[in-house]
Amino acid sequence: MKSRMGLLKLLMFLPFLALISACAERPGKPPELVQAVRDNDALKVKRMIEEGADPNFVSETAGPLIYIAAGPKGGAEVTLVLLKAGADPNAANSDGRLPLQNAASWCSVNIVSLLLEAGANPHKKGKGDKTALDDTCSRPQREREIIVDMLRTAMSK
Repeated sequence: MKSRMGLLKLLMFLPFLALISACAERPGKPPELVQAVRDNDALKVKRMIEEGADPNFVSETAGPLIYIAAGPKGGAEVTLVLLKAGADPNAANSDGRLPLQNAASWCSVNIVSLLLEAGANPHKKGKGDKTALDDTCSRPQREREIIVDMLRTAMSK
């Protein structure tokens, strides 16, 4: 009977161990959660968060999940999942670069919009003492104009 109770406790503990393993960084291999963000796998990220993963997890090598999602690896779908789960839209990476700077520099109109709607501060200065407006991409011109207009509007409020 005691061995069954011990086995039952172990089986109940296994999902917790799997979650810790998914968030643990190993040299040369990003954690499963970070990789899911990089792959813009919104369903997997949402499932992992529902199972207890932290939407504000910070990778030692890549920075906050929201920063990764706002860049060239990531995307609007996973950004939305993270923001809905409570990710901080102003979480900077280890260099001080902000998610809004990252999205603006990559001309990601949808992500800039999502971050601003979630409370990203357009006045906040990040790496190089620059705002997202300072770091906005130069091309494509149409996306640049949209992002500049969104940021200026947000800064005027």
